[in-house]
Amino acid sequence: DTTTNSIRIYLRSFLKLNVGSMEKEAFELLPDDERQCCVCKTTCYLSAVSHMNEYGKCVCLAHVDDLVEMCKEGSLVDCCLRYRYKLSDFQLLHDNLQSRALAYTEWKIEVKNSLDAPLSARPGIDDLQRLIEIAKEKQLRSPELLLDIKEAIGEAEKCAAAITKVLRKKKARPLYGRSQRRKSERRLVTVDELLEFADQLDNLACNIPEGQLIKDLIANLNGFKKRVVKTLCLAEHNIELLQSLSNEAEAFAVDLPESALLRMVGGIGF
Repeated sequence: DTTTNSIRIYLRSFLKLNVGSMEKEAFELLPDDERQCCVCKTTCYLSAVSHMNEYGKCVCLAHVDDLVEMCKEGSLVDCCLRYRYKLSDFQLLHDNLQSRALAYTEWKIEVKNSLDAPLSARPGIDDLQRLIEIAKEKQLRSPELLLDIKEAIGEAEKCAAAITKVLRKKKARPLYGRSQRRKSERRLVTVDELLEFADQLDNLACNIPEGQLIKDLIANLNGFKKRVVKTLCLAEHNIELLQSLSNEAEAFAVDLPESALLRMVGGIGF
């Protein structure tokens, strides 16, 4: 608005000085020496007045009076007002800038809300990826926020990959003989490591589908541990039940102390 008002004031002064002609000029396409004010050496971007017959006599709007003194007849009859935008164009530029500023503000708020969301309302990785795409499409520039989003996605993907590795091992693990079982147990994830996974999930900025699988596994393990304690507290041990629980422990593919205990109590071969 300030720029537009300044230009209006200058244009009124031109009407009084009877400038010879006016034409639209794409200043950004001109070499610097052809759009430099010969008085203050300012590079003109939006407007300038030049003498049509004398090369090099070009001034910014603030130094039109100096150009008048340079002209032989002391008038601007042989001069041309060169302008980049019409006054109506400035309104369009203003509206576009306002629209972009609003888009950036809305995007920034959405990013902040997404990254700071409570556990129950956290976005997914796809939601954060969408925010990056919006920034690209609308040319919204905020390196720090984009870095925060990418780091959040990176941490989530890293955690998801680790969980997938654990679950894949669980799915693929068969029942082994004694020597093979001992080798495999060295590679099993521990309950403490699963709990660490759960803590990492709570600290992530977004939800991952694998997270629920880990939480379900921990819940199943807790239920299994209770059933083991209940079974071992019985006056008489049911060998078939102990064998069933031992097989169930193997299927978890988790390093469970209860697994060895069940085999020992039930006399199941190592």
